[in-house]
Amino acid sequence: MADNTTKPPALKRIPAVQKPTVDQLKTLSEKLGLQTTDDELKEYSDVMETYCEVYQSVNDLPTPHLPTKYPRTYGRAPTKEENLYNAWCWKVEIKGAPEGILKGKTVAIKDEICISGVPMRSGSQMIDHFVPPEDTTCVTRVLDAGGRIIGKTTQEEYGLSASSFTSARGPVSNPYDPTRSAGGSSTGNAVLLAKKEVDIALGMDAGGSVRIPASLCGVVSIKPSYGLVPNTGHHNGCDNSICYTGPMTQTVRDCAIALQAIAGYDGGLDPTQSPSLQVPDYVSMLGTDLQDFKIGILKEGFVGRDQDVDDLVREAAMKLKTVGAIVEDVSIPMHEEGENIWLPMMFECDDNLGHRGYYAIENRETVLDGFHSRSNTLDTFAKVMILWANYQKTYYRMKYYMKSKNWQIELQHAYDKVLEKYDVLVMPTMHYRPPKLPTVESSVAEVCELGMMWGNNCCAFNVTGHPALTINVGFTDGLPCGMQIVAKINDDAACLRVGHIVEKIRDQTMERH
Repeated sequence: MADNTTKPPALKRIPAVQKPTVDQLKTLSEKLGLQTTDDELKEYSDVMETYCEVYQSVNDLPTPHLPTKYPRTYGRAPTKEENLYNAWCWKVEIKGAPEGILKGKTVAIKDEICISGVPMRSGSQMIDHFVPPEDTTCVTRVLDAGGRIIGKTTQEEYGLSASSFTSARGPVSNPYDPTRSAGGSSTGNAVLLAKKEVDIALGMDAGGSVRIPASLCGVVSIKPSYGLVPNTGHHNGCDNSICYTGPMTQTVRDCAIALQAIAGYDGGLDPTQSPSLQVPDYVSMLGTDLQDFKIGILKEGFVGRDQDVDDLVREAAMKLKTVGAIVEDVSIPMHEEGENIWLPMMFECDDNLGHRGYYAIENRETVLDGFHSRSNTLDTFAKVMILWANYQKTYYRMKYYMKSKNWQIELQHAYDKVLEKYDVLVMPTMHYRPPKLPTVESSVAEVCELGMMWGNNCCAFNVTGHPALTINVGFTDGLPCGMQIVAKINDDAACLRVGHIVEKIRDQTMERH
C-alpha cells in the first residue's frame, strides 16, 4: 500500500559561521590597509565559504564541560539582616562528600569562580544573568574533600580594584571600621572570615587579591606557587602566568588544610601545571619551632609609608628568634621594580588565549557580550583601567607587555638567588592600614589612587610565582596589620610553617595581655 502521508519539509539549518559579505570584508580590509578591490573581495568571499564548512564541523562537535558531581539548588539573594557588611552576593547550600579533610567546614566562593547552576556576576552589572554550566576544578575539589559551600561573595568589579568600593552591589565595609576599605578584590571573603561566618573561602589573586583583603581584615591567605593549584574552569581576564586560585581562612592550620584540598595536577587541563607535581601533607609539616630556619627581613619591602605597620611586622619577625630561627636583614634592589613589571602584564593581556588546556567557553562569551552591550555600566575605576589597556594595545602595540614578560624571569631569579640562603623572606603585606572608603565627593584621581593600592610587596610575587602567605601580626589604632611570608617556588609548606609559628606567638602574646 502506498504511503500517502505528507512529510514535513526539512528545516534549513542556519550555518554557525555565515559566509562573509563583500561589504564586511571591505570594512575589515580598509581597517587593515589591504587596498583590495570589490572584485577581489568577491573572490575572497567565495574561497572563505569552504572555511565556513570547516567551522560548521567544529560547531557540530559537542561542547565539553567540567563535571557537576553534587546536587544543588539555584539559591537566593542574601537578606539585609544576614548581610550587614555587603559581603555576601548569593546564598546557596551545596553539600560535598560525606567524608574528607574539609568535613564540617563551611566554604564561601568568590563570585568570579564558577559554580554550576548558581548565578555569577563577577561584581559587575555587565553579566547580570549568567549561570555557569559547570563547576571549576577547585569547587569540585572542595566538595570532594567534604566541604559545604554556603554562598558566593561580593568582589570588586572584574577583580580590578585593590579597595572595596567598585562592586555593582555597592561598597563592602571593613569589619573593624565601616568607614574604611576591606581591601580587594576578594573582598567579601575576608570580611566573612573576620566575622567568623565561614571557615574557608576561595579567591583569585592576580596582584594581591587574596592577600590584600586578608591583611586589611586580619585573616590568613596564601597565593600558592605557580602551577600548584589549577585554574581550570575560570575565564581569567589577564595573563595566565600571574593569576592564582588561593584559599583564605581564619587560621593557618585551616589554610594548610584548604590548600591540601585544592592543590594538585589536573590532568593537563591547566597549562600552568606539570604532570610531575607532588602535593605534600601541609598540616603535618606545620611544626612547633623554626630551629635553624633562616628568615630574611626584606629591606626594600619596608617603605616607611606607615611606620606603625613597618614596626609591627619587624617586631613579629624578630620574635621568631625565640623559637630557633635566624633572622637577618636582606636586600633585593630589584624588588622595587616588581609592581612596574606586573602592571602591563595585568592590563594588556585581556583574553588569555593561545594555551593548551581547558577553556570556559560560555564564561568568556558572556563577558564579551556584556562588554559590547553594557560597558557603560562599568565603575569609574574599571573604565580608566580598560581605556588605559586599550590605549597601550592600540598605540604602543603591547611593546611594554612584551618587555615586562622578558623581565619576568629576571625578577624571579633575583628572589631565587637570595632564597638559596634563606628559607623565607618577610615584609609587610600592605604598606598601610585600611584606608578610608571614597565618598560621592571624591575625585577620579582619588578613586583611582584607592583602587590602585595593590602594593609592590604583593604584585611582585604574582610575576615570579613564589608562594606568599599573609598572617595578621597585630593592630595599630584598632586596625589589622599583615606580615607577608615568601618562600621558594613549590615550598608553600615553608610559608605555612612560619605563618603557623607567627600565629602561635601572636596568640600567646595577646593572651598575656
